[in-house]
Amino acid sequence: MWACAAQLPRPGRAGRVEGQLEVAVRGGQVAIVKAMFVVHGPEGQDADDLRQCAERAAIGLATASPGEPDLDGYAIHVSYAIR
Repeated sequence: MWACAAQLPRPGRAGRVEGQLEVAVRGGQVAIVKAMFVVHGPEGQDADDLRQCAERAAIGLATASPGEPDLDGYAIHVSYAIR
């Protein structure tokens, strides 16, 4: 998220990015399989670029989750301040 926000022009960085990450647990690994964000603050093309960058960066992130049962489609709501 921070790398995506750093690409915005400095005056346009104030605001929030809110949304939902959908994760799946399979074979002892949790991964983000879907990301949907809404940008509050930056407008126009800057907002679109930030949203698209954040969604692309999130999808596919994974980490070990040993002992967790397999699970599809668990939603997590997130909110980030951007500066």
